[in-house]
Amino acid sequence: MTKVAVIGLGIMGLPMAKNLVTAGHEVTGYNRSPEKAQELAQAGGTAAGSVAEAVKDAEVIITMVPDSPDVQAVSRARTACSPTPRRVPCGSMRPPSARTWP
Repeated sequence: MTKVAVIGLGIMGLPMAKNLVTAGHEVTGYNRSPEKAQELAQAGGTAAGSVAEAVKDAEVIITMVPDSPDVQAVSRARTACSPTPRRVPCGSMRPPSARTWP
C-alpha cells in the first residue's frame, strides 16, 4: 500500500483520489474548500487541514491544482515529506512550475 497525497480535490482530483482509495492506497487529500476533503474521507481516505499535513510522510504527491502559485505552495511544504517522494504534477500550470521542487 502506497501513501499518496492528493492536493486539489476538484472535478478531476477527487475522482482520482477516490480511485486510489478503491485500489487500496492510503490517500490523504487537501483542498482549499474543506468539504471536498471531507468527501474523500467519507470514501475511505483522510482529510488534511493543510498542504503540509497532506504531504507528511507521502511516498507520492499528486497535485491537481489550477495554477503555478498553487504548485509552488506544495513545493514549500516539502519539508514535511518523506525523503524522496515521487511527484505527479497535473493541472494547468506553467511548465517551469511543474519542474520546481526546491
